[in-house]
Amino acid sequence: MQTLTALDNVDFTQILRGHGQVLTKDQLTFFKGYLTDLIAAVKKAAAGGGSLEGMKKTLPDPLALRSECAHC
Repeated sequence: MQTLTALDNVDFTQILRGHGQVLTKDQLTFFKGYLTDLIAAVKKAAAGGGSLEGMKKTLPDPLALRSECAHC
């Protein structure tokens, strides 16, 4: 997260990944938001006594619906 936050201060328009399509800086911001949501959901589930196996089964669907990116 620190690296993604630091990238906010770098002037660029495109991200060339090792695979997949070329992304824009907006998509990086979107990804950072997704990771923030994921970390919060995992912490909440863990605090409630959730197991890793349970989290694997229950977290992906709500996060995917919330984080659907129209331009990704």
